[in-house]
Amino acid sequence: MLSYTWGYRIGDITDTLVQYCRECDVCLDVLLLHQSAQGEREGSSRGSSSIEEFKKAFGDRVVGIGKVVAMMAPWKDPFYIKRVWCDFEMYTATDLKQEVAIAMPPQEAEDFRESLLTGGVGEVWAALGAVKVEQAEASVPEDKERILKLIEEGPGFHHLNCRVAERLQG
Repeated sequence: MLSYTWGYRIGDITDTLVQYCRECDVCLDVLLLHQSAQGEREGSSRGSSSIEEFKKAFGDRVVGIGKVVAMMAPWKDPFYIKRVWCDFEMYTATDLKQEVAIAMPPQEAEDFRESLLTGGVGEVWAALGAVKVEQAEASVPEDKERILKLIEEGPGFHHLNCRVAERLQG
């Protein structure tokens, strides 16, 4: 399952998927799970249960698929970790002990490799460790409020931030 933010260009998304599939010798199936509309599609209201329903539906799909591919671009300041849904997806996959892979558009991957080869490990470590879900954004303000409430009542911000950062850095 590809986890990405709407801020990415479609060309970068397709290039990332093509490169990932070539490197990992995999085929691609497409299944979309629209975050904000999940509760509405299942006939429930946009009340407080829609995020919980999404969490369950998303968790079930992640376990069924067995792997999340998180798209990181630009690698030095990834949009991905600035989106509350993406952080939530990464945490859910990690919490469910599912495999998480990081993928980048080809030019970003090349720049990332170059930085690692020229001693930029600290820069890489800092960029992938800058998760602060409480500062992340969502297109739908109510989604952000509900997700942050789930996190606050569940694992807590510090725990989620640390788990996501550890997974990315790993």
